[in-house]
Amino acid sequence: MIKENKFKRIPSLAAQYLAFPVLMSASIYAMYFAQFIPMSPLVMQMSVFMVSIILVAMLERWLPLHDKSYARDKRDGQVSFTSFAVLMGALDPLLKIITPLSVSAIIVMTGLPAGFEVIPTTWNFGSQLLVAVLIAEFGEYWMHRLGHVSWLWRFHSSHHSSSRMNWLTGFRVHPLNMIYHHFSGIFVLMLIGTNELIILTYITIQSVSNVFQHANVRFRYGLLNY
Repeated sequence: MIKENKFKRIPSLAAQYLAFPVLMSASIYAMYFAQFIPMSPLVMQMSVFMVSIILVAMLERWLPLHDKSYARDKRDGQVSFTSFAVLMGALDPLLKIITPLSVSAIIVMTGLPAGFEVIPTTWNFGSQLLVAVLIAEFGEYWMHRLGHVSWLWRFHSSHHSSSRMNWLTGFRVHPLNMIYHHFSGIFVLMLIGTNELIILTYITIQSVSNVFQHANVRFRYGLLNY
């Protein structure tokens, strides 16, 4: 009987340890694979994002860190969902329009040569992605730090105002918070001529991580915690 119970725990333990690394690896590979099929990288990025939300929402029901009563806060959920709808339905599409226009204007005003790129597109996918992540995360890390110790806290504090943790919490963000984070990371990548596929893969890494980091799931990340 004891052995049987141990075997029954194997699927849940596997999910707790492997869900994040497996889904993250699959997401990155899906973005890499997008260049070989008749699908735009943007459509692939959005598809991966939606799949990650669905899978994590299912995991929240299967392996909740806190019981079901923890999630029953209607008002808190409404605030988080409204924030998600505004950010993903309005602000994100707007930034996708404004950012390339801003980059083009800066290039024209500064006289940067056509085809200017800091990360050579002749490098392989993995090398380009690694350098892009280091550059973008440097800017976003320090912007996040400033959000906790300076006047920017008045905007960033809304992200910490939720009384419940679930996948939606990661999108409970003040619009200005999202804007200055965007310009400290993704905007910089575009300005230095980073390949579109690499930028969208970085966005994929960000979004999948965001969903997992705030999920009400009994994950065991092990060394990945660091």
